[in-house]
Amino acid sequence: MNAATRRAPRRGGPRISGAAVMVALVLGVWGAGCTIAPSQVARTEHCRVRAESRDEARRVADLAEDAWRQIHAVCPGLRDECVVIWVLDDFETRVREGVAGHHNELVLRSLFGDFEWRIVDRVELAVGTDPLIVTHEVLHFLLDRSWDPLPLYLEEGLADYFGIRADRADGPARRLEGLSCAMHAAGFRMPVSARGPDGAMIRFEFNWLGDYPPLETIHELFREEYGGDAAARDAAYFLGYALVSRIIARSDLAGLHALCRQTRAQGDDRISLPRILEAAGASDGDLVALLEEELTEDEFRELVLREVGGPGGPARFLVRLLRRRHPDASRHRLREIAGQWSVVIRSPRGRFTFRPSDDPRWGEALDGFTASLSETESPLSSDRRGAESPRE
Repeated sequence: MNAATRRAPRRGGPRISGAAVMVALVLGVWGAGCTIAPSQVARTEHCRVRAESRDEARRVADLAEDAWRQIHAVCPGLRDECVVIWVLDDFETRVREGVAGHHNELVLRSLFGDFEWRIVDRVELAVGTDPLIVTHEVLHFLLDRSWDPLPLYLEEGLADYFGIRADRADGPARRLEGLSCAMHAAGFRMPVSARGPDGAMIRFEFNWLGDYPPLETIHELFREEYGGDAAARDAAYFLGYALVSRIIARSDLAGLHALCRQTRAQGDDRISLPRILEAAGASDGDLVALLEEELTEDEFRELVLREVGGPGGPARFLVRLLRRRHPDASRHRLREIAGQWSVVIRSPRGRFTFRPSDDPRWGEALDGFTASLSETESPLSSDRRGAESPRE
């Protein structure tokens, strides 16, 4: 969901009759977020879509209908209602002005008391919205109030879970982006060995570290509404996705829904963090182990290559460590020496060996870090982001 959008009321609002609306108006209420309806309409069995283009209305209607059927086939606790979607040419402008969101809402407030009545009116989308986002937003629209105890970041994770599964083109990339962000938030660490052509071995450790708050903070910031900055929001969404995915793998969607109903029966408004971690198989709070379990071997290898040239990645460490072994070597010679080494990374998903010839990102990272060294730079600096001292 666009970071600038407003949060919709959870699980939809009550349907009200025309008479009730008239009573509300008499009491002095007002509505917000109104806009002119797009002119073209496309209907399916469970969806009604408006857009300025007939082709766009039909495209989104077909995507939304597929999403409705796929979600209803496997997910309990859903509203059996028609999904109303408006595709707006000026969607991004309205978002920036704070008058629109993916879920537009009509808010009625009494001028004579504390009464407030919120109604989910429709889903609003931008022109060209991809299947992942359409499915994501349809899931939000369909959840009924039995899902109320689900914290916001887990609801977003659940919506992403369905969106990623629905979008075969962009879903895998979105999943990798999310798991990478979650690894940064969890402080993922990994042992690395570098082997030279002469059999010499250097061992060190590099980390996935980012400017993200810990899960305990995310849980409090995103229990009910958006909180924190964009980095915290990204971490919340993607940690929510990883947690939801592990819970579903262990107990299916019915198990996640049962956790919501149990929480509500006990009189609690939201599922507690200890219960979430227990359901995900991480009762000890070890998010690193949870993410290791979630990643496939191919995903793990790809994420390592993404990080190879990062601030805490192995290319930087290797160049600096080789500088210590070859203090008189020029930068060009140091790059030649680094190219003869291989890096071995051991993880629960296997043992991976990387060489500059394996992937252009590895060679580019070596080139960049070697070129950035001054001829007199110390081989090890103090910005190693928590890595252990190298061992030879």
